[in-house]
Amino acid sequence: MNSIQSVTKKIVAVNVIIIAFCVVAIPEIQAQEKSGAWVILDCIKERANAEWVTLSNQRLTPDLKSGEPNGLDMRTVTVHTNDPMVGTYEGDVLNVRAQVTKDKGEYGVRGQYVVDLPKGRYIQFRGSAKVVEGDSKDVVTAVELEIESKGQWERAAVFEGGKNSIEKANTSNRAFLLNLSEWAGKKARLSLVTRVVPAYQNIGGKEVITPETITAEWYTSKLVSSDYWFEIGKPEKVSSFRIQGKTIRPARSKVASATIANPTVFEQILRMQDHYADLGNPIDIPISSTIIPANIDYATRYVGYFSAILTTEHHGVDSPEWEYGASTRMFDFIDNPSKNLYSASVAEVTAAILIEDDSAVAVLSPSGDASRDFDDHHVDISSIVYDTLSDSDKVIHAFFHAEDHFQFEDDGSGDEHGKTYASIGYARSTVSDNDFGRTFDKMYSTSGLPIIKYKIDEENIIGMQSHNIWGCGQPSVIPIGYYYYLYFTTWSIVNGSNPMRRIPIISVARALKNEVNLANYSSQSNPWFKFKEVNSLWYSASNWTEAGIGGDCSGLYNAELSGVFRTDQADSPHDWRYAPMVSYNNYLNKYMIICDGGLGDEYTHGVIVHTSTDPVSFDDGLMIILSRDILRSASPDHYKYAKYVSLIGSGGEDRSTTEYNKMYFRWYDKDYPINNGTWRAIIQFIDN
Repeated sequence: MNSIQSVTKKIVAVNVIIIAFCVVAIPEIQAQEKSGAWVILDCIKERANAEWVTLSNQRLTPDLKSGEPNGLDMRTVTVHTNDPMVGTYEGDVLNVRAQVTKDKGEYGVRGQYVVDLPKGRYIQFRGSAKVVEGDSKDVVTAVELEIESKGQWERAAVFEGGKNSIEKANTSNRAFLLNLSEWAGKKARLSLVTRVVPAYQNIGGKEVITPETITAEWYTSKLVSSDYWFEIGKPEKVSSFRIQGKTIRPARSKVASATIANPTVFEQILRMQDHYADLGNPIDIPISSTIIPANIDYATRYVGYFSAILTTEHHGVDSPEWEYGASTRMFDFIDNPSKNLYSASVAEVTAAILIEDDSAVAVLSPSGDASRDFDDHHVDISSIVYDTLSDSDKVIHAFFHAEDHFQFEDDGSGDEHGKTYASIGYARSTVSDNDFGRTFDKMYSTSGLPIIKYKIDEENIIGMQSHNIWGCGQPSVIPIGYYYYLYFTTWSIVNGSNPMRRIPIISVARALKNEVNLANYSSQSNPWFKFKEVNSLWYSASNWTEAGIGGDCSGLYNAELSGVFRTDQADSPHDWRYAPMVSYNNYLNKYMIICDGGLGDEYTHGVIVHTSTDPVSFDDGLMIILSRDILRSASPDHYKYAKYVSLIGSGGEDRSTTEYNKMYFRWYDKDYPINNGTWRAIIQFIDN
């Protein structure tokens, strides 16, 4: 069993009583085997297939007698996340509650599911719950696994999950990410258990029992079967490094230093913050990387791009850049052409940052122009493709995430930076330029600047909350056949009307290569069309008619269905996804998306991998990193998590991944800010 991603099992001691009951009435859930990672048991959706009982042997019926002290039903709650990419949303939870018994002993509720775990598959359980504990002696919210042996159920393990610190009085959040693969091929009974040992106090001569009731709200609770797995290996250890001064054409690199500190979840291998006094907030989007073949001016070399803020940089205004936006920076391995973001050491990666006059060079920047309603604050290249134009000139296509903030300067909130409308733009750098790959020109078509825009215009979204984002952004592009496929985040407003309920989903658009590669690009209309499913054959032209600018789309995962076709509405708001990076994994022979994803409660999310054998039919995925906010502090201002993840294959490119890859990610740690920055770790994929 893998040590990194597996949650440590805690076998409940003998003196803790959790009662098992006969399961004759429980329907067996038959797990289906197919390629990919698929949910074989959704405990919330399939709650009626479980046997629910109190610890005093009272049977409960799901969704009935919702007013009773012992029972379970679905309720709508408001979830306030600490992530501006997700913000606040409304979603349904499974509310399970129990009341103290007459004998005043321990009490609780358990739901029991019987499932055949597929043989020869990897098995993952993931879920989260909020528990209202009260002043008790002991509270257990757990996932219990029993295995059938000779007609009897034998307890295999009890997992109590990761407990976040108290968010507010008498409340805690539990997160579960479990590797159950060692029990594959067995008949199992999976139980969701909530148990409390109440506390007793004498107040004014009267015995008071607390809590008299206990409530657990399950946001997500899923069992996944997969034919592939992963292992996050031990990365190279670095305690400190110094950048070596050397000549980089046409700019110069300077000597700088950085101190490395290890996060508790990962061994440290790279931290790119504070290399230069004016380089801050690195990597607001995933890193992109590609190879540039040799040409008349350059030898073959690798380049990569990342987003950061330079506090000393100006863009035609009287305010420093950090007050209104971020620009794209560059790794250029021109002086070390055999190296790339996979093979280079920490020092070699840092030395490859393009530096001029003691600043990391901005290769693409915000316009600072409020009238454009497009790119005035942020311009972040998150995907690049090397190709040849129709006039035979070599080109690097750059697809960038753009943000407009100025629209909200006069809305009375006093916080124009907190309300963001995103769209996607296109820029290119050609070999005929003397700084190929180091400067980019934003490209206009006859349709204007954006190539991908949300179906509702910025001006028509009323009631936006501060520190939230709307629109379409975070592009990732891969060439497939005659097309470029562009995967992106859509912040989909629920039913097109309520901005409070906008959920990030992953969408895709495509354009013909020969149209994107036109030397005279500005002579044509926007070549991009979104995927809106109306035909069961993904490649049917009828699925690709929605305009890239303002057209409708379908979510690729967690999409609500209209009949049998996917819409742009999320099926479950707790399963949000954003910041996709797409590749073709040559080891698994599948398309792969790695992205940020939710588990449902306010403080828990992680990194998800989805795979598919075609460009649109992605599986339910595996969570490879569980990041939890509120680990040690009662303050919501203290949290740690990984986000904006990229995979760089052993060939040095993000679009082509392999068995072994370098995983780059942004690490946030409010408890220990010295850890903040960009990190990387080795990740291996395992084919079953």
